Amino acid sequence: MSAFSDKDFRLVTVASACWIVAGTLTASQSSGTSLAAYLGISAICGVIMFVSAAGSAVCTYMQYSCLTRLKRILCNAFLCAFVGVIIVLSSFLHARVMLSDISHEALKPAYSEKITVSAYAVSPMTSSSRRGFTCSVHLRIDVAQIKGISQVSSASALLFISDSNMCTVEDGARYVISGKAQQPRWGRENLWIEVDNKCVQCVTKTRSPPLWKRGVSYIHQAFLRQTHKLDTSAQILVPGVTMGVMGNDAVIDATSLTPNDEAASDAQHVARRIKANFKTAGIMHVLAVSGGHFALASGFVTWLSRRFLWKRRVRALTIIVSIVCVSVLMYPSESLLRAQVMGTLMAGFTLLGRRAHSQSALCWTAIMTLIMDPTVSMSIGFMLSCAAVLGIVALSERCKAILDHWFTKSWSNAISVTLCAQICTLPITVVLAPDVPVYAVLANMLISIPMDIATLCGIMSLVTSWISPHIGFGCAWCAGVATTIMARICEWVATLPCAVVHCTPIQMCAFYGLGIILGGLLAMLIRGIKRHILFESMYHRTIKEQMRIWRKDIIAYLTSDSHR
Repeated sequence: MSAFSDKDFRLVTVASACWIVAGTLTASQSSGTSLAAYLGISAICGVIMFVSAAGSAVCTYMQYSCLTRLKRILCNAFLCAFVGVIIVLSSFLHARVMLSDISHEALKPAYSEKITVSAYAVSPMTSSSRRGFTCSVHLRIDVAQIKGISQVSSASALLFISDSNMCTVEDGARYVISGKAQQPRWGRENLWIEVDNKCVQCVTKTRSPPLWKRGVSYIHQAFLRQTHKLDTSAQILVPGVTMGVMGNDAVIDATSLTPNDEAASDAQHVARRIKANFKTAGIMHVLAVSGGHFALASGFVTWLSRRFLWKRRVRALTIIVSIVCVSVLMYPSESLLRAQVMGTLMAGFTLLGRRAHSQSALCWTAIMTLIMDPTVSMSIGFMLSCAAVLGIVALSERCKAILDHWFTKSWSNAISVTLCAQICTLPITVVLAPDVPVYAVLANMLISIPMDIATLCGIMSLVTSWISPHIGFGCAWCAGVATTIMARICEWVATLPCAVVHCTPIQMCAFYGLGIILGGLLAMLIRGIKRHILFESMYHRTIKEQMRIWRKDIIAYLTSDSHR
């Protein structure tokens, strides 16, 4: 495999080892492991990195056959060791800081669990997924106070509010919040803060959000107001396809959280039914913002650069600016983080005059993100996003070449992308929920065209609703028609027999092991057949060639004068 090809697997072993090391150390610290045990785990992680260095060296040995092979092997092994040391130090420092944070003391039984924090919101407000609470918002704590003792903090928190009149938290604003600290049951936050509905002054704003945050919130509100004019199904799906948040979870204002009971129950019922159908059909990924939005922005910039003959550096810088603008307009998520970092790295390759390698960009995305925040290793969303992209980059091209013999190019592309992403993400999803969607490939093929229309029209509605509500509503209506078609397709797929197959992780491992063995045997068989055919064509006449020569000789004999 050429070192200059798009399929460069040298960093896959490094990224995988970094992920294992960061996840192991993060899990050991969150479970309260002692320092001696932590050092032992760090030693084991060092062994893992050494094995990773050896594997990366083997990949380098297989790729190069020149005199500089030893130099490249040593550089690759040094890179593995260097990244491993950084990951271990980053995980250790992050865990030590979080365990010594004063917010961590609020979770101990010896304290009253009452905490007062000065924090700023890092995400727009959404409807709460917990029963008994109306809305929730992510916070980054600056100062925490427990029993009159204040200390600087850097913890992340998830705020739950039960009173709808208090659900006025703005993204980017700073607040002083008093509430009850709780141990998180899911997610990567360090603690949950619950605000009592009887406490009116428990959420007090001390600083307004910056101007650009207010502008983004205004664009979001204008877009959501147009989508709320659509039917119930489109209200839920259009924001999900466009911004990565379902319409029933997005909050326009405090009054939108308290509609009449009949409308609220109907919307929740429709949302649950749509989620169930999408999960059964295996297309829940369409409701998460990932690389598709950034690909549209980069494609548009590339078209402009070719149209107006921009220079390479100008094009790369414009792509980076478009990626930042798209990420600002979307709701924050792990898949958005992966796509943003990876897209920026790809544009950075172009800026430096290097060829953009998707495989290397994905590996560097994982490594850099894990170094900056080791807790990302425990994020299911980030894990699924990286696994899906890895499958698409590594397998889809070869799978598409095989499927082109039976399908059109558009269908073979849709099938190969879905199939390769499923191959790499199924082991993760089976651990979470032991249900495998059987008709995922069929569903992705059927929704490919409505999905493209919904995405384009949704983005057009997002960028025009704050300027012209009428144009924004027209684009949102077109997106709503496309999402309605998607919902009907998923509903039909969910009614098919054996739409979901129950599979345990052990069964999945056995299935993958059998598939690898059979795939290896089939590859060896095909390779042997190709070699035999090549040998026959070089040194012997095949049966087909002999029949052709025999037929030619017979015809020549029958038509010759000597025969007559």
